[in-house]
Amino acid sequence: MKTSYLKLFVMLLFVASLGFSTKLVAQNDSTDVKTATSKQMPAKGKYTGPMPAPSVYSHNGSIVPVGTYVAIGKYFNVTKDELLMDSDVIDFIYPGGAEFSYQEVWAAFRTGIIKGVDVRLITSTFTKSMDRFKPDGTKFTDTNNGLGDFKLVGRYGIFNQKTGPANVIVGAGVTIPVGTTDAVDSNGNLLPGGMQLGSGSWNPMFEFGAHKVSKQHWNSVHFLYVMSMKGELGPHEFTRSQVLKYNYAYNYALNNKFDVGAELNGEIKSMGVLNGVDLATSGGHAIYFAPEVHYKFSKKAYMGICAPIPVYENLNGPQLGGGLM
Repeated sequence: MKTSYLKLFVMLLFVASLGFSTKLVAQNDSTDVKTATSKQMPAKGKYTGPMPAPSVYSHNGSIVPVGTYVAIGKYFNVTKDELLMDSDVIDFIYPGGAEFSYQEVWAAFRTGIIKGVDVRLITSTFTKSMDRFKPDGTKFTDTNNGLGDFKLVGRYGIFNQKTGPANVIVGAGVTIPVGTTDAVDSNGNLLPGGMQLGSGSWNPMFEFGAHKVSKQHWNSVHFLYVMSMKGELGPHEFTRSQVLKYNYAYNYALNNKFDVGAELNGEIKSMGVLNGVDLATSGGHAIYFAPEVHYKFSKKAYMGICAPIPVYENLNGPQLGGGLM
């Protein structure tokens, strides 16, 4: 089984890397890829300097034209190693986890279906682990690897910055319950919800995004709401947290090869619900400040790295937080 996961991991990395040779229309304009790839002589007075690439973590207001195909690959490495009660760091409480970490390979495939409307399929593969302690103080590690839930999302372009104030979209979609929800540890005990790979439910998603490119400057905002429905946790009825994510990003093109930028990423989660009872140790509000840098291979492809740093965490505790992303 581990070999098959490794093969899938490599395959997704390969497919995601195709994004470096496809048309990346989110580069500058949300509706006309020709503006980013035209080889005609610029009009008199038209800006011809360096242009910024999209932000790494947050989304924006782009629409993929009909006949264009885009692949985007992302790799996440997250560690949470502080036990928080509200905003305060507290000592370890048995039998909770002492450290939780996961790696995620995220791949999105986008195409336009009619003018002003595109659709994207998002897949995720996880490697999750949690360090815990036995009553005698011995540390042990639980792991869970495999496919997470897929997402299918459609977008409609309301404006683009040629005909309006900015590139603006609204979108809606659904998570598809692909990931398992019944993984157990080495003793046969059901792993907690955060260690499971899926939700066991079809969860509606709604988004609003906008961005504007002004010469070397990129500004964008994005809001995403995930409405969690009743799912599963082993034999139990389980509803994951309702989630609202909000993001602001600014990027500046230093030259034709490098950008620098920063994002402010917020996430508000409600309590999860297990067998009809709210889970007091779930949900909360966290804000991350994320500096980033981009390397642009061409006008059609780029690579970026982003390092979100928690600047505010108010969690319904005790929960693991802090750490590195």
